[in-house]
Amino acid sequence: MFPKRLLILLPAAFFIFSFANSAKAEFFSVSAGLPISYTFSNTDTDAPESDGVTGTMLHVKLPVMVGFGLETYSVKIKGDGDAKFDATMFDVFYLFPIPIVNITLGLGIGSSEVICDLGGGSTCSDAYEKATPTQVYGQFGFPIFGPVDLHLSYHSVSSTMKGKNGNSDLDLGGNMLALGASFTF
Repeated sequence: MFPKRLLILLPAAFFIFSFANSAKAEFFSVSAGLPISYTFSNTDTDAPESDGVTGTMLHVKLPVMVGFGLETYSVKIKGDGDAKFDATMFDVFYLFPIPIVNITLGLGIGSSEVICDLGGGSTCSDAYEKATPTQVYGQFGFPIFGPVDLHLSYHSVSSTMKGKNGNSDLDLGGNMLALGASFTF
């Protein structure tokens, strides 16, 4: 007959050995994610509002805990017809070697532009220059089974489009949340 203490320890041991797989060394991992929300940080009364975000994020982590990534996303601007904010980011990140959870911090830089039709044959590229956005992001992941990790990331994006032809600058920086999964090899 098992002692009662042993019956309590068996489920705990099972949990630790089943879900603590990030404690072992990772050779290589690939991550894919999708943005789930984008909020413009500009608080002016005439500031744009987000009407949804679409895109993809792909990241590759090397054996030295450093990785690289590519993100492309498009934020629809509410109330401006087909206007949208498109961004492409190139990232470098570091995965902290912490058992059980995966914590990542990263930096990104890229290219962004506003795409719209202003009427009369004019587009937003006639009114605003392309920008060079930057971002800082953090990611929290938890292994769910074997080599698969689910993660949530928070991105703080800075992007200001310089106005052309008398237009004032347009601040389209903001905060983005994304969900993804990582596969370790």
